[in-house]
Amino acid sequence: MSGDIVIEDAYLERLKQGYDDARETFQNASRHSGAIPGLVGHGGLSSRTRDFYEGWDSRRTDLIESLQGLADAVVQIDRTFTEVDQQLRDSAAAMGEPAP
Repeated sequence: MSGDIVIEDAYLERLKQGYDDARETFQNASRHSGAIPGLVGHGGLSSRTRDFYEGWDSRRTDLIESLQGLADAVVQIDRTFTEVDQQLRDSAAAMGEPAP
């Protein structure tokens, strides 16, 4: 083992994009869910559908917030690794070590 730590920037970007895509999907579902009970056509079923969506809206909001938090964490991880990498390069240069 060489002792190198390799962080794939492209992987982190894909990970963040996945969280962003999932968040957007839940946000769009929230915008359109209110219309569905009226489209069912049966009073009892329409009422049950409305009850479901009202309960799910709260959970969907929690999921949206969690997905945003995960995307933000990935951005911070990427920044931190970039900063640490630069600090290590600067330290190595100060000690006369060749840059990788």
